[in-house]
Amino acid sequence: MPRWAGGTIVAIEESPRLRVVAARRVARRGWDNVELVNASPGTAQLSLRADAALFAATPDVLASSTALHNLFGQLRSGAPVAAGGWRWPDPWLWPLRAAVTALAGPFVAEPAGLDRPWRLLREYVANWHLEQSWFGIGYFAHGCNGTGDRPPIAR
Repeated sequence: MPRWAGGTIVAIEESPRLRVVAARRVARRGWDNVELVNASPGTAQLSLRADAALFAATPDVLASSTALHNLFGQLRSGAPVAAGGWRWPDPWLWPLRAAVTALAGPFVAEPAGLDRPWRLLREYVANWHLEQSWFGIGYFAHGCNGTGDRPPIAR
């Protein structure tokens, strides 16, 4: 996989065990432009102001106002933002809930927000676009940081 010239990727992982897995992958691929931060998204401090944000299958992060406030406070104004993952299907597709439960179960501490996992994110993102796929189980949302340069939460 080609390296993004001139950029740094900052990955936040709360689990020390998963951070070790990520570090091994980064080392194995020789990526010298990846910084791994072992912290809660609600308290993580980045070493730079981020130019973009990607929330990939992170329903617990998206359900936390504290995490979103902290992360968007470290994202430059107008920066591109994208989020994707899974959600509960509409009620008429109730048999598909088993598939979502199997997919999300190991990764979601609180499944209550899976009906609209982008609900809180929507408050931070301007030029909002939402696309759903796989009978409404999958989603992809994108836009830009519309909050201005908010300071991160004080410790």
